[in-house]
Amino acid sequence: MCADSSAARNATGADAHESLRKVLGYTGVDLVQAACRQIPVPRSAVGEDGLVTDPDLRQEIGEVMGLLADHAAGRTAAEWTPTPNGDGAQRADRTFFAALLEQDVAALEDLLAEDFVIVDVATASAHRRDAFLAAIRAGAVRFKAIETHPEEAVVRHYGDSTAIVVGRTTMAFRGDDGTAFRAGSRYTHVLRADRGVWRLVSAQGTAIPEAC
Repeated sequence: MCADSSAARNATGADAHESLRKVLGYTGVDLVQAACRQIPVPRSAVGEDGLVTDPDLRQEIGEVMGLLADHAAGRTAAEWTPTPNGDGAQRADRTFFAALLEQDVAALEDLLAEDFVIVDVATASAHRRDAFLAAIRAGAVRFKAIETHPEEAVVRHYGDSTAIVVGRTTMAFRGDDGTAFRAGSRYTHVLRADRGVWRLVSAQGTAIPEAC
């Protein structure tokens, strides 16, 4: 009997992803950690012309391509400059979640302002930059998946130096005690442009109650 469960397929994909990462590391390839993601593409999401039709998948693939393009151009996560259409702020916002997923502390150090404060969506506790970075570095919280919903995001600019992003995420993560969680949330991010560089100043998450 051949087991063909989704769990087995996901485990195989995870092993292949990690094996590829190791092989590329041996060859000295310049890995872009924030762009290293597993993006399952089911057959139902691909049209007869061979193109991905699912808008969420197209968005996620586009984010990865954008990160690779930025890296190739020599830009870091913190070098996205303010633009009239808010692209710089939104890309910095997306990079925050990508860095969390990859535990990319270096990218977070680039992105977070010195006075950064985050309110924990699970406990409502406020954490300053150093404590937050230390928790990510130590693996106290490990994100298994972060799904963003860019079509719902609301971005407001106040002059050329301040932006507020309100959006929604679905996260799967594991706490320091090994307990697994999956939660939906609404978030508010405040970003500030300092000499043309976007920094995340504040992050506030509010859990979305599960339907009864």
